[in-house]
Amino acid sequence: MALARTLRWLFPVTLCAAAYGCVGADVTTLRAMPSKPEGCPVEIFPSTSPSYPWVDVATVEAKCHFTSGRSACIERLKQETCAAGGDTLYALKDGRQGEQIIVIATVAARRTDVSASPPVALTEEPSQTCDPPCSPGYKCAGTVCEPQCNPTCESGFTCARDRTCKPVAAAASSATPAAN
Repeated sequence: MALARTLRWLFPVTLCAAAYGCVGADVTTLRAMPSKPEGCPVEIFPSTSPSYPWVDVATVEAKCHFTSGRSACIERLKQETCAAGGDTLYALKDGRQGEQIIVIATVAARRTDVSASPPVALTEEPSQTCDPPCSPGYKCAGTVCEPQCNPTCESGFTCARDRTCKPVAAAASSATPAAN
């Protein structure tokens, strides 16, 4: 009986590991960029912003089965970085959901159109005040995660919690705190 239970657990895990390590990803594009070749070099800044000028390209959430390990998530983040046209991953946030390891990161592209002056961030410093960190498609504003619509809403519209553009008057009347 114990062998049957072990095999019942082991079979899905073995299938999962064989099928690309059970690694999935959710990408929220912030700026459309041409893709880079698969396996492009990616610089990683786990807890800081890049040390050079950059522009944010996307946010990526990788989910890996615990048997694959965090390294499988990092590899998937690197693949998605190249596909999104980036060359940098920064501000990584780790979490767990059941048997899934979750790693969320911001994808950026190095800016080459700036002078040789000291590095200056061309985007906002990632806020460390939202806890838990904001989900892809949301941006930390102070201590609140605010939805980010893609494409950006036109004049007279605002981005609602469901990440759709609503007329400003309608959105104000149904305002509720943003969720992560």
